[in-house]
Amino acid sequence: VFLSSPGDYYIVVSTSTPPNCTPFNFSISPCGPTCSRNANLSDNCSSPTPVALAINDTICGFTDYQFTTDSSPDLDLDFCGSIENNGWFSFIADSTTMTIRMEVDNCLTGFGVQARVYETIDCLNFNPVSNCFNPQIAASGTIVATTLTPGNTYYLMIDGYAGDDCEFNA
Repeated sequence: VFLSSPGDYYIVVSTSTPPNCTPFNFSISPCGPTCSRNANLSDNCSSPTPVALAINDTICGFTDYQFTTDSSPDLDLDFCGSIENNGWFSFIADSTTMTIRMEVDNCLTGFGVQARVYETIDCLNFNPVSNCFNPQIAASGTIVATTLTPGNTYYLMIDGYAGDDCEFNA
């Protein structure tokens, strides 16, 4: 159960027929953490969260099940899986090749994230400029963006695989 608004919630456990004792477990997960290095990724490609991805810079954030799905024929064809709750960062390339190490942790369902770097001018037509990161489990890995033009803006899309909510550092 996802609780989308603040307030008081009550959990009732009851057995109305024998046996009067039944085993059960509760698992309560907190909201995504506040990222102290940058604002979290944006829900929309048209207003991505700008970040610095120069050498030794680190960004962090979390996928959010409440994010809406961005889709276009280009994006749907060029991604490495289905898109459920994607979000966006933008960055200015400082070299022709950039390596982004994704560290993924604290996933709600354990599916992890999938991500790719794109070039776009309108958030409808996308040109992928990196490999597509999609281990299909909560795992860390590397995204390598190539043929970049230093000074140009690129977009890092991160999606919770199968709608998963995860923390990440990149």
